[in-house]
Amino acid sequence: MAEEELLFIRSFYWILLAVLTLQIFISFCQYLSPQFPVNIWNKLLPILLIIGVSIYIGGRDIQIGADTDVYWEFYEEIRMGGRFWTFGEPLFYFLMFLFARLFTFQAFLIFCAFVYIGGAYLGMKRFFSVYAIYPLLLFFISPNFFLYGINGIRNGFAASVFLMSFYWWGKSDRKMYGVMLLSILCHFSMSFSLLAFWVCRNYKSIKFCMVVWLCSLMLYFTHLTIGNQLGYILPDLGRINQYLSDESEEPVTALINFFVYGVSPVFAGIYYVYIKKYNDRLYLHLLNTYIILNAFYIQVMDIKFAVRFAYLSEFLMPIVLIYPLIKERIWPLRFWLLSLLFLGVFWIKATKILF
Repeated sequence: MAEEELLFIRSFYWILLAVLTLQIFISFCQYLSPQFPVNIWNKLLPILLIIGVSIYIGGRDIQIGADTDVYWEFYEEIRMGGRFWTFGEPLFYFLMFLFARLFTFQAFLIFCAFVYIGGAYLGMKRFFSVYAIYPLLLFFISPNFFLYGINGIRNGFAASVFLMSFYWWGKSDRKMYGVMLLSILCHFSMSFSLLAFWVCRNYKSIKFCMVVWLCSLMLYFTHLTIGNQLGYILPDLGRINQYLSDESEEPVTALINFFVYGVSPVFAGIYYVYIKKYNDRLYLHLLNTYIILNAFYIQVMDIKFAVRFAYLSEFLMPIVLIYPLIKERIWPLRFWLLSLLFLGVFWIKATKILF
């Protein structure tokens, strides 16, 4: 990681540390006094975070983020008269085309960051209403928040557009699936997410998806994954074939991250469904979608650019992991305990950045 990028992330982490600490205090006050205006705070804080973090991330130097300068080159080429449809996904580059005609590259980055964070939050509000601040904070401390926010950009943008579609879940299927299709036009890989979401729509149990997930995990440990073969099986897709053909240089690190972060929603789901007997149709749909997408990630986990595919399941993690904890009183003092848990997880993750 470059020194400029390290300092950029470190500054954000100090602010996030203060926000998490403050959220512990606010959530505890909620139990001390029923009259404490916690709902006002939970509505105000996300707005401040979305605006502030979007400006902070979008206002970065083009040297921060491995691919930022690449997008800047695309932007300049389009601004000078280049044809946006030659770059790839039509909707994302059409938006880049519109911004290139009217605004600076910095304005485009702020817009991308706003959709990345605000779009995710809008989808979270469908399930958690005033308590959507908790999955939003989990989103900020997730392992690859900056990777998809300042490096990949397009994949994080598309994943958040997909999350945004959940706002219309149960209100208008036409709008929901329409926005999901828009996410595919921003990054074609979101077609996997749409397929998994559609396939899992009628499952009332997690048994079948768990069998698929366990089979995928067993294939990984027996070195029978399809990851390294896809690059040769698929037609020539440029960089995608390179991503799928090269083996990982750090397979142990990928495996550790998988068991720390990727497995958590699956194990939590088993606990909620089979031990706590939690049965919520929306949750089961989301959990099954996550499990199927995570099973796919397992199959490509040993390739060099596996992290480029991790977001297909990871963007659902903040919702799936804490859904029952927010919706039901599974834990006493659950909001305060969640805040403490977030701070603990963040502290473990951020120590090597902060010090």
